[in-house]
Amino acid sequence: MTSVATGRTGIGWLLIGLLCSGVAAAGCTVLGRFAIPQFVESFAEAGQPLPVITQVFAGSYGLVWLAPLAVVATWLAGRARTSALIGCIELMLATPVALFAAYLPLFKLGTLF
Repeated sequence: MTSVATGRTGIGWLLIGLLCSGVAAAGCTVLGRFAIPQFVESFAEAGQPLPVITQVFAGSYGLVWLAPLAVVATWLAGRARTSALIGCIELMLATPVALFAAYLPLFKLGTLF
């Protein structure tokens, strides 16, 4: 498929990569911005630190927004299928890590009080 305006091919691969990386980035942002801060308060009241994985995730969840940029840059470099692969890999890696980082404090909450 060729785009008449830009002369680029592989728009479908770009859209797949952007969809996958965008969903992963939005999910990580929601968890990092809304779920993790609630655990910070609970752990602070108990005088305990958050699990290390959760602390690292809370401080760096915004980095997942670099993946959609990488998808676009890869597509602009003429690697359409690779751009979709980057987006799919981010979805498969970032989402489970974010969920693990968000749920790990729940497992430790029982030991706080």
